[in-house]
Amino acid sequence: MRHTISNHGSRTAIAGSELTVMYRRERRAVVSQCRRILGDAEEAKDVAQAAWARLLTLLRDGEQPSNLAAFVRTMATHLCLDLLRSRRVKASHDGLLDAGERSATPPDRIERDELLAAVLLSCPRKTSDIATRWLARGEKAEIAQSLRVSERTVERHLAAFIRHAERRIVLHAGSITGGPC
Repeated sequence: MRHTISNHGSRTAIAGSELTVMYRRERRAVVSQCRRILGDAEEAKDVAQAAWARLLTLLRDGEQPSNLAAFVRTMATHLCLDLLRSRRVKASHDGLLDAGERSATPPDRIERDELLAAVLLSCPRKTSDIATRWLARGEKAEIAQSLRVSERTVERHLAAFIRHAERRIVLHAGSITGGPC
């Protein structure tokens, strides 16, 4: 079945079944990507849903990105970063930041969060998952147990993540560059 989405006289035919197949194929990956950035499964589901809603709005308005899956993933990343920014702003206004965080200006924290999110997204999935758990103050032994891997595997992934993050930080000069982990 084909659905027609019109925009002021121009018409774009979108195959509803194609969109449904893509949603089913990409939904878990988008939610997982959001969870890695945000560290919260429920927020990740909400943000992923918002990204899909943005895609539908775009299609309704007659726009069609060349790669729908890439558009949704990029939109989800941007929405996650927006949520992280709003958390930081709210926390700074509520006075919840510890003394070490107070020394950094909000733009510095935002830039740091964006760089960290980019580093996490550029790493292989397992490395990103381990690094995210570790950054959330997880112990290596607990991470190894929850992922059913050895503690040595966790250490290797963390070492790869740290090396990659250091390269990205050194190469960071207004834009994020560098290869994957």
